[in-house]
Amino acid sequence: MIAEVLAAYGSEVAPDKPSARNIGYHISNVLKWWGEKRVSDISGKSCKEYVKTKTAAGAWGDLKVLKAAVKYWHGEYGPLDAIPLFWKPGLNPPKERWLTRSEAARLLWAARRYQHLRRMILIGALHRVAAGRHPGAALVTDRFQCRHDVEDARGQGAGQEETGAEGQARPPHHGAPEALEAA
Repeated sequence: MIAEVLAAYGSEVAPDKPSARNIGYHISNVLKWWGEKRVSDISGKSCKEYVKTKTAAGAWGDLKVLKAAVKYWHGEYGPLDAIPLFWKPGLNPPKERWLTRSEAARLLWAARRYQHLRRMILIGALHRVAAGRHPGAALVTDRFQCRHDVEDARGQGAGQEETGAEGQARPPHHGAPEALEAA
């Protein structure tokens, strides 16, 4: 029974993985559909029927865990008579549209009263730029460089401490949040 396979995988393999919580979530989803079935019932057709009951991304994750559980069972408790063929839906394509400058400004304006939220938005944008995954990365990176040059000219960019409004020392930064706000 697939329930036994998933129980073994969930108790013997999942606890040692960083994604144990997610694996548990996927196992509970899989049990609802596959729990009373046998491993021999897994086929491309049955996988496609399962995908119809969920989103493609959700079904993909569930089937990934089911396949890993079957492989684990085959290696530890098997051998199975036959390892079933799994069919998984394709993943969603990567995003092709990014926020425009005005949309990003509106998002930051809407988060103006929530400093932590503003910071998260800026950090997310910074990661996109640093990884080069944003179409305007070169433009924004040039602005960061300009910001660095201005700070260096004022003598604040080379590891010197800045002081805040209250005169307390602040750790040096790289001007990224201000550059993003200016963008």
